[in-house]
Amino acid sequence: MCKKLITTISLFLALASVGVAAGNVGPSPDTRDAAAAAHAYGSLDPAIATAIAVHKQTSAPRDGRSPDTVDAALLAHLPQPTPVATTDFHWADFGVGFAAATGALLLLVGLNARVRTTRRRFLAGHARSA
Repeated sequence: MCKKLITTISLFLALASVGVAAGNVGPSPDTRDAAAAAHAYGSLDPAIATAIAVHKQTSAPRDGRSPDTVDAALLAHLPQPTPVATTDFHWADFGVGFAAATGALLLLVGLNARVRTTRRRFLAGHARSA
């Protein structure tokens, strides 16, 4: 079994290297046909070419920086928020969190009780029929 697997892999690698050496590398014939068909219609419509040129002029800054660099520079100059130290405890926030946690706990306890009851009835019904 192992010898057959090694022979198969060796044969595959040998055929793959022959294909690469023969120059079968590059786009598939379908891709080449699609590219030739795209260029067969000539140049772009003048209105579309103008719109593309205008977009390129307005989207690229005049100093040659990429849009990512411009965004990073704008973010670097934005004012940063300053943290404010508070010493008092926010009881309202505590109450909301406590109520949410208690509600989630009660929901889980209720679901657990329901699943146990349903399972007990299911198993009791099968015990009687068996």
